[in-house]
Amino acid sequence: MKKILLLSMTMVLLLLAGALFGVQQMSEILGISEPEPITILKQKPQKEVAHKQEKEPVIEELKAKQQKANEVERFNFFSELGKKLGEALHQLSRAGLSQLLTLFHDVLNGASDR
Repeated sequence: MKKILLLSMTMVLLLLAGALFGVQQMSEILGISEPEPITILKQKPQKEVAHKQEKEPVIEELKAKQQKANEVERFNFFSELGKKLGEALHQLSRAGLSQLLTLFHDVLNGASDR
């Protein structure tokens, strides 16, 4: 029993790690997030002159990333599947509740098919 539990927990952890790795890879491919190397600053940066110069390339970089994301037109299969499943369950539950309320209404008001 312990062996089966250990094996199942290992499988779950491997699947979770694989899913997280896949999400990270897709984010990097689409340009949503890019890994940044760790830098060690030995000097303190200059005050406002350096700050203003750094802002301009960042803004241009963000605009380029936004344009690339718009060109790629992101599509997530699982998000679309979840959205459709949610809509179907919503419609199904509304139909079921409607039938149930109609039944209660008929029983309480004495309306029947006589």
